[in-house]
Amino acid sequence: MTMRSLTASAAALIALVALGVGPGAADASPTGGPQLGQRCIGADIGRTALDARGNSIICDNYRWRLNHGQRARHPWVDDQVEWAECTAKHSVEWCRQQLNTPPRR
Repeated sequence: MTMRSLTASAAALIALVALGVGPGAADASPTGGPQLGQRCIGADIGRTALDARGNSIICDNYRWRLNHGQRARHPWVDDQVEWAECTAKHSVEWCRQQLNTPPRR
């Protein structure tokens, strides 16, 4: 193969990859962004995006979910905020008793 044909082959391969043609193309996101149902990290909680189908999604409780305008949940942070608010008004002992009690079912 000549250098010119190698360059043409490489350009064609890049174009096919960009168009999403080839092995694994169905699994890849055309936007390269997050997809509905995928896991997300704590730093992304509350972040919104559009998935490959154009759905508005939000990182909520470590998973990309459909965005219906809900407040994103972040259990660890929510617990920290609840603790800080409690101890601002009550004693640490009282808050431990109230907040560390298993929820009633």
